[in-house]
Amino acid sequence: VDKDATEFYAVYPYSAAGESLPSEGLVSIKYPVVQTVGTSAVSADALVCVAKADANGTLAFKNVGALLKIHVEGDDVTSVTIKGKNDEFVAGNADASMDGVTTESDDTSVTLKPSGEFFAEGDYYIGMLSVEFTEGFTVVYQKDAAKAFVSTDTPVDFPRNGGYDITESTSSLSWIPQTITTEAQLRSFASASAFYGKEEVITIGNDIALEGAWTPFELYCTLDGNSK
Repeated sequence: VDKDATEFYAVYPYSAAGESLPSEGLVSIKYPVVQTVGTSAVSADALVCVAKADANGTLAFKNVGALLKIHVEGDDVTSVTIKGKNDEFVAGNADASMDGVTTESDDTSVTLKPSGEFFAEGDYYIGMLSVEFTEGFTVVYQKDAAKAFVSTDTPVDFPRNGGYDITESTSSLSWIPQTITTEAQLRSFASASAFYGKEEVITIGNDIALEGAWTPFELYCTLDGNSK
């Protein structure tokens, strides 16, 4: 600290401090894109706070984020990711003011992971910077050889210090296996294709008869028709 310094800022936890010095009342932060939970239902790294010392040298910390409450069923889920349908920025590098309001960040998703191989069944929180999902958001559950999706199509606001509870809609999930054998699984995969990476392979396990209209979709991963 410069001996002539007159303003003092702080970031908690230390891992969230950005590399640039404060300017114009803004503090550089790094909001975690990947958050890990162990015995607690929320990652300590997600509870980012900023402060500026007053005339007496007192630091009053204020949160910069919001929390999404989810439920994890079973004991074999390996990760949970939230992403806005309009690619809103929710984590990464940003500047935070002393009232906790942040500028636009640079990452569009946040992933929650367990400290071990799998989550224990229960309720958890995913932290993110304050954001309004103008077209809703999608939560992606991952386990070995399967994914599940929970979405909302209406605007949802996550103000600073705010929260949103979707434990009811995440207490029972419909999983899409890597090998698809039913029409329902195929239609679910088609609607969630954008959440699969190019390195992933989905296989058609048997002939599937479609009832009703079929809407073409963009493929983001490899689809192995398996001669079906």
